[in-house]
Amino acid sequence: RVNGQQILFGTIEPLSGHRYLLSNGRLMLLVDRFHHLLSSAPQQLVSNGLLPQGARIEQIETPEYLMKRTPQGWALETGRSDVSGDDLSNRARAWQSAQALQIKPFESLIDGDKVKLSFSGETQISFVIVREANRIWLVRPDLKLGYLLPANTTLLQSLIPQTEKGADA
Repeated sequence: RVNGQQILFGTIEPLSGHRYLLSNGRLMLLVDRFHHLLSSAPQQLVSNGLLPQGARIEQIETPEYLMKRTPQGWALETGRSDVSGDDLSNRARAWQSAQALQIKPFESLIDGDKVKLSFSGETQISFVIVREANRIWLVRPDLKLGYLLPANTTLLQSLIPQTEKGADA
């Protein structure tokens, strides 16, 4: 049903490759461009991008770090000066262009570590980190969708060198 109108999809006419449709008592043949979209799972219609197109990140908060955009560029909230501006800019760009390998529904409420991305205009997106046997999902509770990250993702890794982290502990 589309806007209250019922449309029945039939088989493909073998000579032309057009699809039979029945609507309002009329039988029609149409170019079969969109049937695969109508019969696919809803998550297949969602963009693999983690962020809305054109969104400009202003702040990134993960369990490992908090970084903010300043007039001088990106800065760690801890005030550490030993992390280069290039490393921070690269991490922000990685978030900006992050793509999921797969998207799947997460129906139940999930609890875990959180990631919060803030954008200009006071908009925010929150994710819950779900770790499953060598897989990392970022789940958006508001959409009930999980985004599978590549195994080698650095998005959630600390920006502080590992040797220093061990010495500080």
